[in-house]
Amino acid sequence: MDTSSVTGEPYPRKIDTGAYVQSGYVVAHGPLKMKVAKRSEESYMQVLVNMTRESLRNKTQLLSLMERITPVLAVVLVASYVLSYTFFGPIRSLAIILAGCPSAFIITSSFTTSYTVFRLAGNGVIVRNPVVLEHLDKVDAVVMDKTGTLAKLSAQLSLVNPPSGMDVNTFLSKIKGVVSQSRHPVSRAILSALSSVETTSSKNYSNINVIEKKGVGLVASTGTGFLEIKSSDKCPGGKGVEGSLLSGSAVFCVEEELVGDSLKTIREMMKRGKQVVIASGDSMENVARIAKRAGISEYYADMKPEDKLRLIEDFSRKYRKIGFVSDGINDAPALARADASIAIGSIMTSAKASDAVLPGGPHQLPLLFKASRLHWKSIKYSFITAVLIKIAVIITGLAGILTVPLMVLFGDDGSTLIAVFLAYLLLKNM
Repeated sequence: MDTSSVTGEPYPRKIDTGAYVQSGYVVAHGPLKMKVAKRSEESYMQVLVNMTRESLRNKTQLLSLMERITPVLAVVLVASYVLSYTFFGPIRSLAIILAGCPSAFIITSSFTTSYTVFRLAGNGVIVRNPVVLEHLDKVDAVVMDKTGTLAKLSAQLSLVNPPSGMDVNTFLSKIKGVVSQSRHPVSRAILSALSSVETTSSKNYSNINVIEKKGVGLVASTGTGFLEIKSSDKCPGGKGVEGSLLSGSAVFCVEEELVGDSLKTIREMMKRGKQVVIASGDSMENVARIAKRAGISEYYADMKPEDKLRLIEDFSRKYRKIGFVSDGINDAPALARADASIAIGSIMTSAKASDAVLPGGPHQLPLLFKASRLHWKSIKYSFITAVLIKIAVIITGLAGILTVPLMVLFGDDGSTLIAVFLAYLLLKNM
């Protein structure tokens, strides 16, 4: 059975008679007779949904930056106006009201966030929750799933000897047609390896009856004989697959490799002082191998979704902020609980539990970190600029140097425009 949606393992798991099957497991081939042990609301997938909802409910209690400072600003503004009214009179005291208006901060904050989201969208990064821009730059540790996020199965054609009287392309097209009907992760890897092979047009491979035989592999009738696809020891480490038809055979070496620029992404995060951790449902052997290739010293294996959620909660007490990156539906609870959660690809269930989505893969992660850093930098300098202008307006207004129209111009609209323009200058080169 394909258990990847629950455990994240790339390889199917063998299920024997009497074994416990969880909801979320997918039958690769053939019928399966099961006994229902729990009600639907007690199923494993429903438990994941409930865990995700609870984590999201906790996250939505966080207040935005402006919601936190506006009440304090309002109290200070009223107290200052009452005090200045006593000593400077009603006209000069208007400088407190006009310069104290928080519109410059509200508009600048909204513009900075909206413009950052817009620029990221232009680079293929989707921000679902702007909170990620506030949290990501403060993240101390980034927990990453392995399968589909950092690594994927890859197959390479190592040896091919077509049957007598059949050319190589026809032989490989038959193998491609058979594996295309299988949900097995290894079959998908072989299908990707044969993407340049043209399937023979005279045969409709969607109608092939592919059977998965226990202890053998895939077996299918191709019209010229039975094609078998089974494991092989003809590759280093014994992780190979052989397709045989009559006297012909093709050997594919299968291994798990780092996705795209994953190594570069990990090194960039480490360079910025981020602790990178792998948390995977795969076996310790496979996780350790990928962690060694990626240069990651801290990793966890054989983890179920609830284990990953507990890991995030434990890390939240150890680190300032926690980031979590994954591509799987099984990681939705951990994604929802993390301070900055990022989904890889277009898995809608996990994307809905995340703050940002990277359709292009983990290589987009450094761009998101950079955007978070510039977002905070632009808000900080824009706010400082607006505050300095407003302080100058208050001082000169109370001294009687500025007239009321000038107080309005510089204390409110002018400070807003200057702050927004400064934010634009800082963000335009993202």
